[in-house]
Amino acid sequence: PFGLWPGLTVASVNLATTGSSFHKAIDRLVGTLFAAAYASLVVDFFASDVDSAKIPAITIFTFATIFLKKDEHAYQYSYAATSIGSML
Repeated sequence: PFGLWPGLTVASVNLATTGSSFHKAIDRLVGTLFAAAYASLVVDFFASDVDSAKIPAITIFTFATIFLKKDEHAYQYSYAATSIGSML
């Protein structure tokens, strides 16, 4: 019933300021959601056991996220690029 408190504690003590911790947490969330949406599309278009389609899809996604990385949300793109491999 008190599942909010561990996450709030980690968010508040993880970085120097609470604002930067929440900014990093939101970047992680958006990066994960972006990678999950792409992984869902790849699995929908190809059969789940076709590795010959997944490896180029991972390569294209990783290249695109690193190429399109912006300074303001750099962690978001890096987290998306590293989490796509575990999702597919």
